[in-house]
Amino acid sequence: MPNFKYAVLHPLFCLCCLFFLLASLFVMTADTIYILIGQLAAIVIIVIGLHELGHWLLGTLLNMKFKFLAFFCILLTKEEGKIRCRLNNSLPLSFGVTKMYFDDSLSESKIRQRKIWYYAGGPLANFFLITVAYLVHVMLDWEKGSFSDVLPYFIILNLVIMIATLVPIEGTDGWNILETIKRTDEQVKGDSQLESFYFRPVHQLTTHDIIWLKAKMNGAAKLADVYSTTLLLLHHYLAAHRPEEGNEILQAGLDKMELAQEQEVLRRILVFYKTLMEFYMNEKLSTDGYQELQKITFWYGEAFYTIAQAIIQEPNNKNGRMVAELEKGLSKTGELLDPNQQGILRIVLPSIGNVI
Repeated sequence: MPNFKYAVLHPLFCLCCLFFLLASLFVMTADTIYILIGQLAAIVIIVIGLHELGHWLLGTLLNMKFKFLAFFCILLTKEEGKIRCRLNNSLPLSFGVTKMYFDDSLSESKIRQRKIWYYAGGPLANFFLITVAYLVHVMLDWEKGSFSDVLPYFIILNLVIMIATLVPIEGTDGWNILETIKRTDEQVKGDSQLESFYFRPVHQLTTHDIIWLKAKMNGAAKLADVYSTTLLLLHHYLAAHRPEEGNEILQAGLDKMELAQEQEVLRRILVFYKTLMEFYMNEKLSTDGYQELQKITFWYGEAFYTIAQAIIQEPNNKNGRMVAELEKGLSKTGELLDPNQQGILRIVLPSIGNVI
């Protein structure tokens, strides 16, 4: 059943269903409105992709480091210094996400200015496309019914995406620009440094970096920062063969998340890792641990759900089923697009189920 649900929620499957539905309605009614809706859907995908490429282009010009870019069923990632293209299986990412970050050597003022330009890259790309499309529409005299009919829709949808992403609602480009303007120089520098540390190999972290990260976690005003620093430090201590210290950090992060009583999804993911750490360190799970794993539904992603179900259903590894399922879960960790979560799972899961 879960595999069926993931297939149904796949971006490509959803689009095929939409086009099949529109084609069926057109055949039954001969109403061209369904062809128009199909055209608009295709244009929206193109516009979102160009919007994300705008972020990428500005980020590249500003010497930002690329992590990933996703829209529709396309996922571009940077792995081992190379850009790789693969199929995007995540429906949320299909609406467009670009992740780039700065090196921590820049000054506060430069980081602030460049971050604002980076966040504005998507809307600026839409504005540029609106201008070019309008000029083409005005200057070229195509006959009615030609490609010129598509241009007005292309202009309108670019305008819609540009305005929608500039509205200062949490998560939009407009919100990120406003937050960057509002934050102090020290906060902007701290945010950038945390991003730089997060995507850096953990073996490169120095003692000074670890002290800074602990201070950042203890004084973090944003729960997302608590979440990130907790995972980064946990990965660091596990890689250094110091799981007890990693477990203490994980508990400290959970305590801060509990106090805020917000961001339930982030807190639940930390609880998931806390449960795995219990199994990893004690070679068994408490009743509470099993109950926590049961709260990991398929909405948390195929990797988390597969791992949780493997432990719940086959805690004693009867007939080797848990090993097989943990191997499957481990193979799906690439969907997380998070080097620290992948690193944690690659260390913990083999020990839990003797995967290797």
